[in-house]
Amino acid sequence: MMRPSSARPTRRAAIVSVLAVCALTTTVTYAQFGRGGFFGYRAHIASPQDFDGRFHYCRVVYRQALDGDGGSWRTDYPRADINMSIRLAELTKINVSFAERNEPKNLLVNLGGDELFRCPLVIMSAPGAAAISDTEADNLRQYLFKGGFLWVDDFWGTYQWDHWVGQLRRVLPESVSVGQVA
Repeated sequence: MMRPSSARPTRRAAIVSVLAVCALTTTVTYAQFGRGGFFGYRAHIASPQDFDGRFHYCRVVYRQALDGDGGSWRTDYPRADINMSIRLAELTKINVSFAERNEPKNLLVNLGGDELFRCPLVIMSAPGAAAISDTEADNLRQYLFKGGFLWVDDFWGTYQWDHWVGQLRRVLPESVSVGQVA
């Protein structure tokens, strides 16, 4: 049985379209994660050598919880970090750290690492998806009790907030009201 001649070009066009989408996806993925990181920025966890005595926007990197919901630590990364650092430098007398290309030197930190204590302020984006281990909870508790400041944002709904409160309860003793910290 012979197929109509119009079926062959349609199938070929579909195959070419699928291959084009695959090539585009591969290119975008490589640009983000391979060579250039996020929008040209390589994501790496801060080391002691990264701190230079000036202000750094310190973003908390965390694992995703299986029962969490929402974004991830990467929400708005690195654009929010860059924008806030530039505005802070423009509008205040705070000495913000800048890299060699005159871009803010923002840092990524883990809740369980010693680098956390080198940041007076840490930002945690979309924590409705965060998983905090016992070690990280102990470290974050020490950080907060020593006067560190934790800024959390980007909640979308009660489920994400409730998940975050559950994680925060691992950090703070029952005698401290979560409302006092929030």
